[in-house]
Amino acid sequence: MAMFARQFRNLLIIKDLLEKGVPYYELAAKTKLHPFVVKKTSEQAKNFSLSGLKNIYNKLKDLDISIKSGKIDARAALDLLVMGI
Repeated sequence: MAMFARQFRNLLIIKDLLEKGVPYYELAAKTKLHPFVVKKTSEQAKNFSLSGLKNIYNKLKDLDISIKSGKIDARAALDLLVMGI
């Protein structure tokens, strides 16, 4: 779950900056991510809307809380997440 959260957090940050008009060459400096990660993440961000990424990130947060509080099994939560995307 942590890897999914990290990836979608990066997608959300990159997508937000791109929509605000930040030039591509400034993304690595602003996000403090490696340029390769910025390149790959910006390519992936084209497949999502900003609101869609926010919804997915909120689902990740809710599922993480449910897992840690024992309300749902981690494997079932991952299945729900993938089916919801």
